[in-house]
Amino acid sequence: GRALTESVLEGAPTAVTLEVLESNERAKRLYDDLGFEVTRRLEIWSLPEQPEVEARQVDPAPLGQTDLPWQRDDASLPDDYERFEVDGGAMLLKGGNVLQLQARDMHAATALLSRGKALSFVNVPEGDVASAALAALGATMSLRQYEMRLVR
Repeated sequence: GRALTESVLEGAPTAVTLEVLESNERAKRLYDDLGFEVTRRLEIWSLPEQPEVEARQVDPAPLGQTDLPWQRDDASLPDDYERFEVDGGAMLLKGGNVLQLQARDMHAATALLSRGKALSFVNVPEGDVASAALAALGATMSLRQYEMRLVR
């Protein structure tokens, strides 16, 4: 693993970001040894079906957030997602997958997440308002991972 990673890093840009599951201690140790530093912990949540709270469905547009994990960055958005808004927040959704969520407080986040169907939300930064809302709604955190960065 070390030889492969070092080989990949030789041709990589000066800044590299990756994710490693919290339970993968050997890989985490390797990345630590190579100089990667943890930038934050990310959580993967599954939310059972909730009663639907009224929200406005509007034309799809990214939320303009910065520092999102790559899976939810504007450049990674699919063409056919939906955008919902409530006072104090907005959410992008495709099927049962939350793509982006921005809320000023837990009340707005809870309303946005209550779409009348089961949802999943990948790579929510630990401590994000969405994490608190998901926990309050009875969601299950299935995985945690470290986001790590190496700058050479």
